[in-house]
Amino acid sequence: MGSSSSVMEKLPEMNQQTNLTTKKSGPPSYAGKASIGRNQSDSADKDAVDGEGADGKLTPKPPTEPEMPPPACLSDGSKAQIPHDYISKWKVTDSNVKQRLKELKYTLTLLLSKPVDELVTNASNYDKDFFLLSKGLYPSQNKEYKNRRLVLEELINKDQIFKLLKNYWKEVMSAFEKSKKEPGGCSDNGKQWQELAKNNSCIVDALTNCYHLLVVVWNGSDMKIPETLLPLYENTIPFILEALDSQLFPMEVAAAHPQHKVVKAILGTLHNFCNKHDNSISDLREKDALRIIGKYRNSGADTLKAKAMLAYSYLLSENNDEEKSVLELGEDDIKFLITVLKDALGQPNERSKLYGYNAEELIVGLNNIAVIDSNKQRLVDAGILPYYLDAMKKDNPPLQECAAHGVWTLAFDENSKQKISSEPHLLETLKKLSKSADDEVKGTATGALWRIEGESKYLQESKKTGGDTQAASKKIKHIMISYQWDVKKEVLQLRKKLKEAGLRVWIDVEQMHKSSDVYVAMAKAVENSSHIIPVLTEKYPTSNACRQEITYASRREIPIVPVRLQAKYRPEGWLDLLLAATYFYDLTKRQEYEQKISELISALGSDAKILPGESEDPVTDIALSSEVPLQGSAPMSMFKPDFSDGSQLNASHLKCASWSVQQVNGWLKNMGLEKYAKKLGEVNGKLLAEMVIIQIRSPDAFYPMVRQDLGMSMVDILKLNAALRELSQ
Repeated sequence: MGSSSSVMEKLPEMNQQTNLTTKKSGPPSYAGKASIGRNQSDSADKDAVDGEGADGKLTPKPPTEPEMPPPACLSDGSKAQIPHDYISKWKVTDSNVKQRLKELKYTLTLLLSKPVDELVTNASNYDKDFFLLSKGLYPSQNKEYKNRRLVLEELINKDQIFKLLKNYWKEVMSAFEKSKKEPGGCSDNGKQWQELAKNNSCIVDALTNCYHLLVVVWNGSDMKIPETLLPLYENTIPFILEALDSQLFPMEVAAAHPQHKVVKAILGTLHNFCNKHDNSISDLREKDALRIIGKYRNSGADTLKAKAMLAYSYLLSENNDEEKSVLELGEDDIKFLITVLKDALGQPNERSKLYGYNAEELIVGLNNIAVIDSNKQRLVDAGILPYYLDAMKKDNPPLQECAAHGVWTLAFDENSKQKISSEPHLLETLKKLSKSADDEVKGTATGALWRIEGESKYLQESKKTGGDTQAASKKIKHIMISYQWDVKKEVLQLRKKLKEAGLRVWIDVEQMHKSSDVYVAMAKAVENSSHIIPVLTEKYPTSNACRQEITYASRREIPIVPVRLQAKYRPEGWLDLLLAATYFYDLTKRQEYEQKISELISALGSDAKILPGESEDPVTDIALSSEVPLQGSAPMSMFKPDFSDGSQLNASHLKCASWSVQQVNGWLKNMGLEKYAKKLGEVNGKLLAEMVIIQIRSPDAFYPMVRQDLGMSMVDILKLNAALRELSQ
């Protein structure tokens, strides 16, 4: 960060930024590429002024008063503290922001100049000074976003706030450890904190001061500013994870204890980083954050439990098999979040006073949980659908979009899709939202409807109208790039490279706005692709639109050539299975970029080459072929039997249909799957043939069935997939 004078110089240039949240870029007609919510904000503002009471009620805002003259200590060289009555009336406005920045710099410098043990021993003497450092980042005390940004930049200038926070925290924890060895001390951490609270220990007061410093990080991380997010993240994550893991014990002290506020600030900060810092999720997983945060899911304080659950939802992974018993969400976890959502939806402003979250951010957390296929049915069984419906009926477009996005996500599970279809008024409400004046609501609702019922209707229609245009469609092909909006800049660079190589390229940033039905356009784009390139980052599999594109391409047997744009990222779950044994072109290393682009172009071949006299435009308006893809989406669909002669797929036609149980067991042995013979029990040839049908028609149901019911590893699933393929020929 620059000096404080450079911050001052920015003042005339700064424009008020009214959008404080992460919105999707790109054409609004194709919404849903990674719906994370528009109004999410995890901050400490409800603790503003004199703090949040034990009942969660806010302190009333004081009446507006005339501007105060600057305190004398700023100019008289006394190095005295700013008077407490001045701090109590302190607010930031456009007219006084320069003065307020000077006061913050003065206070921060003053605290850094004091011996850290003095700041702890006499913690109550400095409580207003610590509070002042956080006060300028409370929206209630500093309404203008541009001014809060200036305050944040001043505080993190030269990493001074981080130095104060780390040194002060270290001293507080050291004092705590010493207190356990003093007369009357207790080796049990929880009991010792309780005793310190009873005795009004300075250590407890110092912990409150730590909270004020953590609020700077908490509220600062709520502002998606790349220049500040990175230093906030790098300077605090190791420290706060260690504190959560081994130094804090909020379950063992009273709800009013400062530890609760400290943990609340840390969990809120982690939630913000997951939501707003693009590369944080994989890094936090590597730092064992899932286990650490997971401990707080069992907190006796519901506010802490809610914060832990929402941060936790971003970090869930399908690649944690060895720790599944520890990390997997239980039925009680899911029901708790639904209870919190119910409370929020019942409030006039859709915000739970009891738990401190609004309905939108709660639904985003539930949607994160739903991304993992094994959680979809569990959410439906726990009763989430009526609350998604309730949210979609609210006169709140961002909330409507999040709820529609959740329904769309759940619909990738076949059983859940059926329950969605039968949920009273749900499809009717989605259809109303698909005509919304809000483009993002409209796009997400349209995507959900396409997944639930539109795709099958479209395929039926394409069978009737494909006819002679199939031959025409095969003459001209394009390369389709499937990507999540966050990497739009990199994708445009990739498109440029492919075009320079003479290839015809289709990406939705150019083409979707030309079609009145974006998902019909998507299907046509897939059908007319020689290859599809999924651009892989950790956000790609969380995008329903991306999943819709790539699974449809798999079902249509379009060759998939993935590129990776995020270092160390490895697909998991449904995407891992779909791309199994597929070579990745890694574009994350700058020194190898041109070489990998060259290799990628060679792999794409000549089918999408622009020949002399041909248009460079991608194919968008050619009807689909007459061949009807099999029903259901296809993470498992690595093949599709050829029924072009017009015959219908029927279990009785398969060669295995007449096998005995013994013959099925012999087949399993030949395929290297004999260890599953006992679990399959009395499965004969007729039942095995039904398994072939399920695998082809409903791969979304087949995949969890074999993984969960049979306990199959990915390698064995692939073996079974290939074996069943042979039976279908």
